[in-house]
Amino acid sequence: MNTLAHIRPTLLELHRTLLDAARGDYERNRGRLRDTEFLAALVDEAEFAWLQPLTALVARVDQAFADEAPGKGPGDLVAGLRALLASDGTSPDFQRKYADILQRSPDALVAHVRTLRALQA
Repeated sequence: MNTLAHIRPTLLELHRTLLDAARGDYERNRGRLRDTEFLAALVDEAEFAWLQPLTALVARVDQAFADEAPGKGPGDLVAGLRALLASDGTSPDFQRKYADILQRSPDALVAHVRTLRALQA
């Protein structure tokens, strides 16, 4: 049974590891940033636009989690997460960068596997 309480922690871990990897890539090219500078870049820079589909789903899960306190995960959120993480072609920019990070980051790969397991439970 997919409950948001079960899915949310692994999804947040995955999102954090992707943010960390994206920040590392960005800082290698532009130099170290303070947290506030990174947050501004995350919002303003096109280089981070690829993360938007996952960030939007995280926000929707958080909202549903708060609204349902927590109930059974809405099927559309679970299906959307599965599709996004399964490279189904619906978000090619995300999926291309995501696949690249999974190849380079053991932490992201572990978070990916945990999230997929949570989505299948």
